[in-house]
Amino acid sequence: MFKLIINTLGTKLVTVLANILIMVIASRNLGSANMGNISLIVLSVVIFLQINNIVAGPALVYLLPRFETGSILLLSYFWLLITTGIGSGTIFILELIPKTYFFHVVVLAIIYSLLSIHLTILLSKEKIKTHNYILTGNTILLLLTLSIFIYLFHEKNIYAYIIGLYVAYGLSLLVSTIMLIINIKKIRIENVYGTLRALFKYGSIMQLSNILQLLNYRMNYFLIERFWNKSILGVYSVGNQISEGIWIFSNSASTVLYPKISNSKESNYAAYTTLFFMKITAIVTLVLISVLFTLPVQFYTYIFGNEFNSVKTVILSVSFGIFFLAVSKIMSNFFSGTGKPHINTISSGIGLVIVTIFGLVLIPRWAFVGAGITASVTYFASFLFQFIIFVKNAKLTLRDFMLTKQDIDAIKLEVIKIIKK
Repeated sequence: MFKLIINTLGTKLVTVLANILIMVIASRNLGSANMGNISLIVLSVVIFLQINNIVAGPALVYLLPRFETGSILLLSYFWLLITTGIGSGTIFILELIPKTYFFHVVVLAIIYSLLSIHLTILLSKEKIKTHNYILTGNTILLLLTLSIFIYLFHEKNIYAYIIGLYVAYGLSLLVSTIMLIINIKKIRIENVYGTLRALFKYGSIMQLSNILQLLNYRMNYFLIERFWNKSILGVYSVGNQISEGIWIFSNSASTVLYPKISNSKESNYAAYTTLFFMKITAIVTLVLISVLFTLPVQFYTYIFGNEFNSVKTVILSVSFGIFFLAVSKIMSNFFSGTGKPHINTISSGIGLVIVTIFGLVLIPRWAFVGAGITASVTYFASFLFQFIIFVKNAKLTLRDFMLTKQDIDAIKLEVIKIIKK
């Protein structure tokens, strides 16, 4: 399992570096206002995806070992047809983006939703390397296309980014479709009603958590745009995305842990594995936060341009919450993988209440600093609720969360195995 996490970490590191290059190229050539628009476009695509994921989302990882792949795939495609109308209507009515970009958002969201379905099925089959390579390739394709349009064709406008999304999503969907055909030899469709009922039962609970969590992550974007302007939003989005890059280890571990826990029938294994990776995640995250803290303001302005001289301020304001949410992500896999996704939903709901209250008070006063503080308080509150429930369910004490000699020996053993291979 450690080898898979290292592989996932490697591909996610490439993805993070590619995303940083994308931010650098876009921020230096398109400006903070366009960065604000880009963040709203991408967020709208993600909102569309979250609606689709009510049936065709992470719950598939839990349900695929228990139901026929053909039935789940058929229902996922059918549900996408329904959510195309729901998602489009939601984005249009709420006016989440300028109407100029509405058509592009809908088409990109459909392509990305199909890609997400295929990737989730590959992940449930524990085709983790394939899953990782496609995601990494998606980001690299966006980087290459954006670079070509800006530096070769001199198209320094938002459409260079939008075309990049079309190329990245489209080619990634093509590859994922081919890999799905290769890895799924037999597709049987049976017990469609039972499958549909299970998809809604587990998917709705699990996805409600993800939708609430997305609002926790991005409610600040809408509030900044509402009370300030897109330039301020552009600065905050860059600083926030850099900070979220710290989640590289927790996201990598989660990619491997979730299907492992879902496919395991031993509760002790799930609790021990979760506890072990919570400790490692805490250490790695602290190290990465320290690195960002040591970089001077001049470093960020040199990389992103003078318009982004407040990026480090954003990083400082969100880092407290980034740490706790990194650990929270590991616990989320435990609850989802053991059939208790409602815990994550409640946790996200608590976060949404807090981000709304604090955001409405702090953001109008302190702009992106208020947004950063709001995010930190929100993430900590969500973590605290999950932590209390996890300790109770796993019958742990606070002493169990200390790094032990056994933990260190286990890490050494896994590292030796990887080196020898």
